[in-house]
Amino acid sequence: MFRYRSEFYSFVKIRSLLHVYYRFVATDTPYQQRNSLEELCEQVDICDGILLADAIEQIEVPREDDPAWETYEAVRHSAIVYGNEIHFLYRQRSYWISHTSEGRSHFSDDLGNTQDFPSCRDLFQFARIDGKSLKDLWKEVVVDAC
Repeated sequence: MFRYRSEFYSFVKIRSLLHVYYRFVATDTPYQQRNSLEELCEQVDICDGILLADAIEQIEVPREDDPAWETYEAVRHSAIVYGNEIHFLYRQRSYWISHTSEGRSHFSDDLGNTQDFPSCRDLFQFARIDGKSLKDLWKEVVVDAC
C-alpha cells in the first residue's frame, strides 16, 4: 500500500499456474491488470491522466509507525481493498467495522448497535455516529487496529 497525493493505492502480484499478473488497485475504481510492472507503469493512470510512471517520484510508502496509516483515506482503502477489520475509539466509545463472507459490511459499537451495509464502500459512505459521517468525524478517531 502506498500514498500518492492524499490517496492510497496498492500493487498486487497475482500468480496462476501459467502466468504472473500485476494489478494496480485504487479504492474507488476497478483494478487495472497487466502482464508486468513495466506495462502497469507505462499504460495505467494513477489519477487525473497522470501515468504511474510519471507519478513514481512522488509516491510515498509511510513508515510503519507513521500516523498516515490511521487517516480516513488509508483506513478506508485497507477496509475496502483488503477486507481488513477496523477497530477505533471515538469519544470514549469503541467501534468496529467487520465483513461477512457474502460481501456485506457491519458497523458496530460497544453498546450493541449495528448498522448493516451491502458493501464496505457503502458503509464508509452511509454509516453515521450521532448523525455525522465517518469522514466528518475521523480527525477525532483513535485507531486501535487496522
